Formats: sequence, C-alpha cells, structure tokens
Amino acid sequence: MNEQENAKYQDDWGAIVALFRMLRGWSQTQLAEAAGMDKSQISRYESRDEIPRRATVERLATAAGIPIPLIEHIRWFLKLLREAMENSKTAGPAAVASSGPVYEIQQRVGSAVERSVQMARTELEILGSRRSGQPGLLPGIGPGPQIP
Repeated sequence: MNEQENAKYQDDWGAIVALFRMLRGWSQTQLAEAAGMDKSQISRYESRDEIPRRATVERLATAAGIPIPLIEHIRWFLKLLREAMENSKTAGPAAVASSGPVYEIQQRVGSAVERSVQMARTELEILGSRRSGQPGLLPGIGPGPQIP
C-alpha cells in the first residue's frame, strides 16, 4: 500500500466512527457512553488524530447497533463516495453546474445516501424494540408488531 492509499485507509476510520453516530442520531458523548469510552477518544478518531484499532471499531459498531460484518461494506461504500467526489473535482465546471451528467450523479449519490441512512435508522429502531421486548414506534406508523 503506497502512502496515499494508506492515508485514505486511515481516513476511513474517522468517517466510519462519525457514520456510526449519525446513523443513531447520537452525539460523540452518547456514542462514547454506549461504548464505555471517553468522549475525547471519539473526537480524536473522528478528527483523524488517532486511528482506532480494529477491536475498537467493532466495539463502537456494537455499541451503535451496527452488525460487525457491515463494517467492510461501509468502508467500500465510503471508498466509492470518495472516488465519485474526486472525479467530480477533476470534471471541471460541469462539477458545479446545476445540470449535466456530473450533477445528476451527485444528486443520485446524495439521494442514495439519505435513503440508506434513513433505512439504517429504521432498522436500528426495529432491532432495538425486539431486544427490549417493547413495540417499536415508527414516526407516522404507530406501534410496531409484537415479535416473540
């Protein structure tokens, strides 16, 4: 792995830790408390001042209710987003235009990210209600089904 690839690899972890929080709608303090860590450590990971060990990333994922096997899928998704963003930077004026193929790709990626985040939040809410034995309450839907 060359130096540039290594830097991108390290950047992944800060973004992943931040994404764990965003999927739950949590602050750094809330994620830290759920994982039994200090808030300042979360801040150092997200600002890329420190790189968490793999075990720490798994601990944070578990605290946020993210299945550990999804971590690599999240890294892959971030890599695709970075590539799309890098390509739009080199595309010239079309990248900042309000129409055209680059704009359309940016809009589709943005829309896909928003839908993914919303679906993940809903799934986490449902999973949380299953674990607690309480019906989940989804906005505008009412009580969820009772699951044995």
